Amino acid sequence: MNKEEKNPAKCPFCGRPAHKESKYCIFHASAEEKTEEEFKNALKKYIEEIKKDDKAYDFERFIFIGDIDFNKDLNITIFENANFRKTTSNGCANFKGATFEAGAYFTWCTFIGIRTVDTP
Repeated sequence: MNKEEKNPAKCPFCGRPAHKESKYCIFHASAEEKTEEEFKNALKKYIEEIKKDDKAYDFERFIFIGDIDFNKDLNITIFENANFRKTTSNGCANFKGATFEAGAYFTWCTFIGIRTVDTP
């Protein structure tokens, strides 16, 4: 039995199972409560679900750790109804080549770095 199975708590933001000893899920847990690898693996699975079920990209209050290239790492080039409200990131978010359709919300976000074009 892993630690997630031992903690029956639900994240107060989204209702997903709490991550390890946190009261939040893997996406809403602080950077100190998760590793970059486990966060990115969970994020890839979440993106697969979104694409499979044709859902909106809802990242509200997510705490991203490490650099994320949405095209290369997650194979996202078109965002429909992308919600990044209150998102924080301790790395660079690369949106190069992305198209935002049907709404994109970035209110109250904190990104260490953001890249939308090629840099030398």
